Amino acid sequence: MKKLIFSVFALFLFAASPVSANSDNPHEPLIVRSQVAEGGLEIVLANLEQQTTTLSLTRLDRKKKVFTDFIRKHNGYSYKLALDKLKNGRYLLAVKKGDVIRQQVILISDQGMMCSDWK
Repeated sequence: MKKLIFSVFALFLFAASPVSANSDNPHEPLIVRSQVAEGGLEIVLANLEQQTTTLSLTRLDRKKKVFTDFIRKHNGYSYKLALDKLKNGRYLLAVKKGDVIRQQVILISDQGMMCSDWK
């Protein structure tokens, strides 16, 4: 029984550790995960201070905002962006909270979608 409890506890610690490893600054929006999902992109972010966070998608070749949303009073949030209707091109996904901005470039082509790392 002790081994089972220890194993579950170790698994919990292992599963929880990547969240804190994403940032050393507790005041920035933590991008926990973004992954390609059917028809779009799923984004999970953490905002422990529950400050207003802006999520925006901009088409890079025309500098035109395609999507903007404000997330208020959530310390954790999951968002699915439907990108299957967008034209081929490069897009910039930005998450902003206060002065901190995290960004990811998304390339949509006939072959599918590719995403850069978060910067």
